[in-house]
Amino acid sequence: MIRKPIVNVSETERYAAGLLGAAVLASALRPPRPWRLFWAACLFYRAFTGNCKGYEMLGMSTCKLERKP
Repeated sequence: MIRKPIVNVSETERYAAGLLGAAVLASALRPPRPWRLFWAACLFYRAFTGNCKGYEMLGMSTCKLERKP
């Protein structure tokens, strides 16, 4: 069974993560830098899913939406 990730990142943080991910991706392409590609992927995951694994481990949320059980 596939579990949907919990949304725990606010909309503003999601936009910021997307923009920062694009900037990191652009800087990682020339010359190729694997670690920057990894961090860009992490930021895009956070932006598109609204889930931050660090927040999830700490039990934090900056999202104003209520969680549905």
